[in-house]
Formats: sequence, structure tokens, C-alpha cells
Amino acid sequence: GCATQTGEQAMNVARYIAIMSGLPFEVAAQTINRQCASGLTAINSAAQAIMAGYGEVFIAGGIESMTHLPEGFGADLNPKRFDFVDPSAVSMGLAAENLAEMYHVSRREQEEFALRSHQKAVAAQREGRFREEIVAVEVTEDDGSKRLLGSDQNPRPYTSLEVMAALEPIAKPDGSITSATVSFASDGAAVVMLTSEEKADLLGLRPKAKIRSMAVAGVDPKITGFGTVAAARKALLRAGLTIDDIDIAEINEAFAVVALVCMRELGLSEERVNPNGGAVALGHPMGCTGAKLVTTLVHEMERRKARFGLVTVGVGMGQGEATILEGIDFS
Repeated sequence: GCATQTGEQAMNVARYIAIMSGLPFEVAAQTINRQCASGLTAINSAAQAIMAGYGEVFIAGGIESMTHLPEGFGADLNPKRFDFVDPSAVSMGLAAENLAEMYHVSRREQEEFALRSHQKAVAAQREGRFREEIVAVEVTEDDGSKRLLGSDQNPRPYTSLEVMAALEPIAKPDGSITSATVSFASDGAAVVMLTSEEKADLLGLRPKAKIRSMAVAGVDPKITGFGTVAAARKALLRAGLTIDDIDIAEINEAFAVVALVCMRELGLSEERVNPNGGAVALGHPMGCTGAKLVTTLVHEMERRKARFGLVTVGVGMGQGEATILEGIDFS
């Protein structure tokens, strides 16, 4: 999955990744785009292929380098789109403001949530909870020196409500959304391996979790973040579960208000949501995020011996995608 398929991410970047990873030429690859859910769509598409009998082993995930290719880079969209949707629908900031107004989420609530996201992410880093899911990469500094980078750089251990309160709104002058309550534009890549149960047994692989259900949903683009709620509801229905069955939920924090509305509408207590922080603290590399959330959820489910976990992601222009995982060793 990749949201901005131009520049270094153009020309079916998944195929180049496969070849540069040393996989045989016979291993085919495709790049999928569902904006913020691209990585999750790739995983769900692979699962669907396995279920349909059109493959037994897949590597699926997502990538995004937003420092090189910002969101919307090179886009030249049809100007007539405003004949079909509210102009605020094409501005993620305004769509988030719409959501905050519709569901009466205050600026203070958003800032308090954002602060907790940073605090949880900092604690998770300090305790080494990300260690098993991160592969360090070599980076070149401005002076030409090289070093290994093995942790996210975004979490802010010293931020505060006072700092956040001093920031100006970013979407409209009287708005509630500020840079403190928005996810960081960042870089990232994440992949998972999926197999059928029979193939895993044949190869001697021990699965970490299994996919119980998946769903996509459409919503009014002017409240695009509500896609997290709509998709989660469909996934729960397909799984034959209720929200009370979910032990851990990873909600993409594109904006703090999105997670707050999702928790409120689904009936999720914050204790079950994003226990290691979310995108407000860790960043939101768009094509990668869905796969990153699955990766983090699987590891947290293993730590807690949880039975059911939920990933849900809002998607620009009014969509959402969700996946429910079932643990293998739950108590």
C-alpha cells in the first residue's frame, strides 16, 4: 500500500521492493492505494486472496515517505469535484473541524487526549515495547556520518497542555484543531506475512494471530474521520462480535478528534485504545499506517494474551477500513 504513488514511490513501487528484497522474479507484486488505509487494504486484499484460494503465502503492508513526497504531491484533481461534495471534504483539517463541531468535542478534550498519546508513546519506548516490531535502518546525517535509527523520533516527553494551549488553530481561525492534535507527517514502512492455516502447518510456522473479519465503509466526506466508526461497526457485525468483546483497539489518530469520536460512538473505554500511543505522537506515514497498526496490535495482543483486537482507519474523501484479529494464545 502507498498513498502518494509518484516520484520514488511511482511505477508500482511494490514490485521494486520485492526485487530489491531479493525475492525471486517469479514473485509478483502490486501497489494498492486507499490513502490512509492503503497498508491495511493490502493486508485485507491478501487475506481475501487466500480465502478465495488464489494464493497461500503473501507479504503485505505499506510504505510512505512524507518528508520526500508530502500528501497530495503532484495531484491535479478535477475542479468539478466541488459540484459533488462540500468544499470542506477535500481539506482534512476542515473535515476534522466539522467532526468536532458535530460531536461537540472541545479543543481541551483533544489536547488532553494528545498529551496522553505522547505520554503512552514515551512510556512504550522507554520500556522497550516497540523493540520486537522495529527493524533499525541506517541513516546518513547532514555531516555525512551514518548511524542506526531504531526508534520513532516524534514522541515529545516534555510537551504539556500549556504548550498546546498557546498554539493557533490550523484549519480555520476560530477552530479547535491545532498542530498539537494532528498526526505528524512522517516516513515509515511495515509488512506482515499472511498464510492459510494449512500452509502455516506445512511450513512449520507459528502464527501470531488470525483475521476474524474485515470491512470497508463510506461516509459523508465532510466528516471523513467518521469512517473509523462505520468500518468498525461493519467488521464487528461480520465477526459476530460486540464492542465489549474487543480487548485492544488501534484507532488511527489522524486527528485526536477522530479517535475521541470513534471511542464515544463505539463505546470504547480509553484504557483499551492505543495503549502504546497513536499517530498524534508517533506519526502517520499514510500508506504505512494500517500495516503499522496491525503490527503493533499483534504484539500487544501477544503481551496481554488478548483474544480480540480491532484496527480501524479513517480514509480521505469519506471512507474507513477496519480489521478484527483473533489471538492464538489467549487466556
